[in-house]
Amino acid sequence: MSSKTETFAVDTGGKQRGRPFRKGESGNPAGRPRGARARFSEAFCKDLLEVWKAKGRTALEIAAETDPVAFIAVCARVLSKEHALSEKANEDANSWIHNIARLSRLKAQEALQ
Repeated sequence: MSSKTETFAVDTGGKQRGRPFRKGESGNPAGRPRGARARFSEAFCKDLLEVWKAKGRTALEIAAETDPVAFIAVCARVLSKEHALSEKANEDANSWIHNIARLSRLKAQEALQ
């Protein structure tokens, strides 16, 4: 049997077993070039940093004031496990969250009046 007729993947009743392609062979030879994702990520981060330097604090203040729940959710996603809050900081954060929620409810009540 020649190597061109060899099959690497075997269909066993709906589940494919084995490798679908030979080593070094792609299923999409015209796909994304090597390094393209890294170059995109690097350029995006550079642009993001520039916008952050220009408008970051203002954007945070607007978000905290207009949509405190989304603001807190974003903060929670951004903080990594390495920056886990101490117990005291956690208590302060909870107090801060409750104050924002209270102020948000007050603003909503004022808007209804």
